[in-house]
Amino acid sequence: MEKPGRTRRYHVPPDALRTITAITAIRDRVLAPLLGEVRKPRSVGNRNNWTVVERDYENLRAGMQNLFAGLGIRAAA
Repeated sequence: MEKPGRTRRYHVPPDALRTITAITAIRDRVLAPLLGEVRKPRSVGNRNNWTVVERDYENLRAGMQNLFAGLGIRAAA
């Protein structure tokens, strides 16, 4: 960031703005929903009909539960 003169404003270079936007989008659209689902048990249903994405998502969710348990983090009820 660059602060022009004696103002209270900053100029953000375009590359930095793209990075900030990407990180914000990942947080809002990927991490927040994923972390919100970690504490909810998934209804198993018929695992034979799951898509590759559903299997990967379930593995990621279960892995996050294990990570949080190992770190001593509990989801709020």
